[in-house]
Amino acid sequence: MKTWTRRIGVWAACVVGALAVALTPARALADTIVLKDGTKIEGTITDEKPDFVWITVKIGELKKPRLVNRSEIKEIVRDKPADGGAETGSKPEAGAPAGGKDGEKAAPRIPEGATKVAVISQEEMVGPFMNADAFKYAVSLIPKDQKPDIIVMRINSGGGALIEVPKLMDLIQKDLKPEYRVVAWIESAISAAAMTAMNCEEIYMMKRGNLGGAVAFSMTGPGKAQAMKDEGLEMVLKLGEQIAKNGRYDPLVIRAMQEFMALSANIDEDGRVTWQNDENGQFLVNRKDRILTLNAENALKFKVSKGTADTLPELMTLMGVQEWVEVGKPADAHMVEFRDNVQKAQVELEAIQQKLNIVISAANATQTQKDRDGKFGEARRLIERMQSLVRRAPSLEVYSGLTPEQFRRMFDELERMRRGTGGGN
Repeated sequence: MKTWTRRIGVWAACVVGALAVALTPARALADTIVLKDGTKIEGTITDEKPDFVWITVKIGELKKPRLVNRSEIKEIVRDKPADGGAETGSKPEAGAPAGGKDGEKAAPRIPEGATKVAVISQEEMVGPFMNADAFKYAVSLIPKDQKPDIIVMRINSGGGALIEVPKLMDLIQKDLKPEYRVVAWIESAISAAAMTAMNCEEIYMMKRGNLGGAVAFSMTGPGKAQAMKDEGLEMVLKLGEQIAKNGRYDPLVIRAMQEFMALSANIDEDGRVTWQNDENGQFLVNRKDRILTLNAENALKFKVSKGTADTLPELMTLMGVQEWVEVGKPADAHMVEFRDNVQKAQVELEAIQQKLNIVISAANATQTQKDRDGKFGEARRLIERMQSLVRRAPSLEVYSGLTPEQFRRMFDELERMRRGTGGGN
């Protein structure tokens, strides 16, 4: 039993992401979306597109729009015929809920020649939350007739998984930059988030923003980590060099964020900044026993950032954009909901872990085969629920090890225990 409990603890406790945990809306609303896992979302459908549906749910006096991917939907049940949406009424702002009786704003008119700007938030841990696949899908949700000229990545992340950085790098460099002017707008970008941001040639900081601290760590045991060294460090430093090239920064700046290194700068009479790997330049930026992290003031002074702005109008002014309109609401809504559902899934999976251990213990203590089979059947259903979460959130496979093969092993071990042929005692 101890072996099984330990394994379940490893498999379930480290789960870091999932998609789609249902809200609990008020009963009086008209439409019901039934998901493939049986979840029901009740509300008022306000917009429908080939790939997604917008539904407004009511929680007390609050109304909250929610985007549901059609790939997750089993059926839609309507209490009355659908009579709104973008096809027959006013178009929502970049796919946001249409205006109407629930009070959502219709899309503003886009003046001819206005610059279209999509602000897409990238927050929390890189990998499970700040995720390349989720970001790419979010961009695809922007209606073609409101394709943005500028994509602003609004970053607030303390770092995360290094293995996600090359994926985000390729997304920014190969998919986004050829189509859009891509900007990083930073509240906080530390470690993997800093490396992601610096793929952008244009970085703007919020007043309390910070950027850097990109030391890579490797796990040396349960709950233990140490800074990478030797071949691992060399690989990470080469990644930093590529990122510097992508964003057109001096590679010494990123290297000083990755390892203890002296860094100083010189600023000539024309404002050009040059860097050197020592403490002898005109300005000491980083001592040799520290890891570089820049605040908004220093990032601007040494031309890593192009300006400081706390609001979108301030940012547009710094970018030289005079007439602009914000679009891309479905993209940001997807990222917000994605992160919200990751957090909810973590809670659910922790609860599953606890219940699963209790059920397995009870199954091993039963006196009859009938009771034993019943308990193991319950345990199987709990694992199937974990499996359902993973199917709807592929990042779980990467960041928790809950792969199809791992689930097969779990089911096999459960069956051996049910038959009493080993696996947990």
